[in-house]
Amino acid sequence: MHSKSGKSIFPAFSGNQSRTVFARPIILGLLFLLPLSEALAAKRDNLKVTTIQNLSFGSFFSLGTGGTITINPDGTRTATGGIILNNMSASSPATFEVEGPINTYVYIQNGPNVTLRGGGGTVSLTIGSSDLASPILLKKKTANKDIGMEQVNIGATLIVDTYKKSPEGYYTGSFYVTFIQQ
Repeated sequence: MHSKSGKSIFPAFSGNQSRTVFARPIILGLLFLLPLSEALAAKRDNLKVTTIQNLSFGSFFSLGTGGTITINPDGTRTATGGIILNNMSASSPATFEVEGPINTYVYIQNGPNVTLRGGGGTVSLTIGSSDLASPILLKKKTANKDIGMEQVNIGATLIVDTYKKSPEGYYTGSFYVTFIQQ
């Protein structure tokens, strides 16, 4: 992040700060779902969040009876119900890099479940857990020894309804993750 005023992007800590990461998944059909996320967070003085890796459910087949696809923070993928995973494509959790003053604690707060619309129907997205327990401690030093950094992987679950309610097609929506600096 660059400051327009020329001041340091990490001035002295002055209390609680929070940063919301707005991520926009784009889902390509029920036979092949690939959400993409991008960090569009408002600038904060003490915290910087960058999307490193997009959330991807990979490809799968729906038998039309509904089910779920879960991407865990470690990248493993599971399915329930009438969903068959196709291992021909990669899947991954969302990965964010969080930077702020060294040895600062940052809490992770997931936004609400969201409904993704498209393809003549809907699917639901539930943001899952992270690989690091909240609060995380920004302890890995960057090139600037006063700045700490951690990478956070966050999983999610996609809830696919029956073929009538969730037909194949393009689905879009947004989800929120808030990083709160203490």
